[in-house]
Amino acid sequence: MLLALDIGNTNITVGIVENSEIIMVHRIKSHTSANEGLTDIDLSKITNVIISSVAPKKTIDYQNWCRMHLNLKPFIIKHNNIIGLKLDVDKPSSVGADRICNIVGANKKYSGRKIIVDFGTATTYDVINKNGIFIGGAISPGIDVSANNLYNKAALLKNTAFKFPKNVVGRNTETNLQSGIMFGAVESLEGMIIRIQNEMNWQNCRIILTGGFSTVISPGLSIKHDLEPFLTLFGIEVINDINKLHIIKI
Repeated sequence: MLLALDIGNTNITVGIVENSEIIMVHRIKSHTSANEGLTDIDLSKITNVIISSVAPKKTIDYQNWCRMHLNLKPFIIKHNNIIGLKLDVDKPSSVGADRICNIVGANKKYSGRKIIVDFGTATTYDVINKNGIFIGGAISPGIDVSANNLYNKAALLKNTAFKFPKNVVGRNTETNLQSGIMFGAVESLEGMIIRIQNEMNWQNCRIILTGGFSTVISPGLSIKHDLEPFLTLFGIEVINDINKLHIIKI
């Protein structure tokens, strides 16, 4: 069994993969220590660990825990240790591990041109050409980051549920906020996709949504898209399979 750890700035997604199938997904807050986050999960059958992380200090904590408690050395995903990965950007080393996993996972599932939108602490747009090469993208503040910043700055506004209201024109403060946050996110997303397609001169490409807020935003979109909430974990699984094949060939 594979223990797949996706360590983000806000959440850590813990996945267990058996026979190329994700059989368990558990989310914990990123401030949670490895001892707190992993102790209560049955990891007795784990034979391999792969970590995708954008939080270096947390990487060390979870890496050391796996060595101590599972007697396993985790494979840490980097831009230069994934067989077949092609990053045609100015500084490949700056591409986050989560984006790398999304690229690998999307290329495994889908052929042709792709735009991956990952809703996390930041909303990232990964642009992949017809040859499966990552050629760049965009990064914007995540939906919850923008909303929480608004709440923190405006004393009279309170947290509200992230859901689409019935109408764009809200009748109270709560529905005003929901309209601005949710419909605003949709317009931003669809506008960015149109801009990317126009700049790339792509009439058709596959749009893939992933990340924590993907299931919330998906129903509000007017553009055709594929919903892959656990694309990052799937990418980790694919990387694990690639590594095993490489070891066998060697």
